[in-house]
Amino acid sequence: MTVSDFLARFQRVPVVELKNEVHSSPLVSVCVQTYQHKDYIRACLDSILDQETDFPFEVLLGEDESTDGTREICTEYAGRYPGIVRLFLHRRQNNIIIDGVPTGRFNFVHNLLSARGKYVAVCEGDDFWTDRHKLKKQVAFMERNPEYSLCYHAFDVTGALDRRANLSALYDKNVAPPANICDLQYYVAHKCVKTLTMLFRREAISAREVVNVLCDPPTPTSGDIPLVFLLLTKGRGRFFPDVMGVYRLHNAGITNVKRSRRDNILISTLKLYPAVPNELDKRYLKERLKYALKRNFEKFRIGTAFSILKVLIMG
Repeated sequence: MTVSDFLARFQRVPVVELKNEVHSSPLVSVCVQTYQHKDYIRACLDSILDQETDFPFEVLLGEDESTDGTREICTEYAGRYPGIVRLFLHRRQNNIIIDGVPTGRFNFVHNLLSARGKYVAVCEGDDFWTDRHKLKKQVAFMERNPEYSLCYHAFDVTGALDRRANLSALYDKNVAPPANICDLQYYVAHKCVKTLTMLFRREAISAREVVNVLCDPPTPTSGDIPLVFLLLTKGRGRFFPDVMGVYRLHNAGITNVKRSRRDNILISTLKLYPAVPNELDKRYLKERLKYALKRNFEKFRIGTAFSILKVLIMG
């Protein structure tokens, strides 16, 4: 599958890419998805453009037809940095509907499939990075350690929302895994990788896998959970204890729907179980599914319950 195949399936109105002079073979592609981020997008883009590297990188800026001035700011940056920024102007008609609600999934997947770098980093338009050497540090580690499919780092949290429980859960994600190594079992238990912190090996996953996991039914409402889950079926993850970015809590953002992270892990497990190569991981995931079925049977749709039983019985 290619970007063209994805567009043929999901695009209703053409996406416009502004003319640019971006290097055709960057080492890193930074995916930025933004919608209604007028007050935040400058900080996000400045933090990326301030990265000090000895390699070329591109910024794939997907703007989801904001009405608050975000699109105009993105157009400004694309004009100022034509050698780095590839601006994609999206239309709301292309939004992928999940649980009856329009989401930014099309924007996210379009960026992922349009990336040309050996490595891909992600920073949503309302988050930002705080270490000018973030990309350099992460790339250096990945170049030395080909057995890792991704790496991620600690982060800080800012925002005006009073979400003490959520803040506590967010900061828990900064707890280092054993030996700073995150495997599939650790991730399923802790959901510890935030998108603004991750850098992954693009060749580790195919376009077909990305579309299947993020777009095909049953569709998880979260994009980061199934993506990280998929990456950890291909290699290990490395945690950097350095705080190199900030996650922002606020009411605006890319349109999405709420579903518990537990449910997103459940969907990811059902969709990705056949791709898990490690038998220990398979047994662990089966136990998680068995527990979920026992505790929440009455809450599941018939199709979901049947899918769980199929995995438990047939493997």
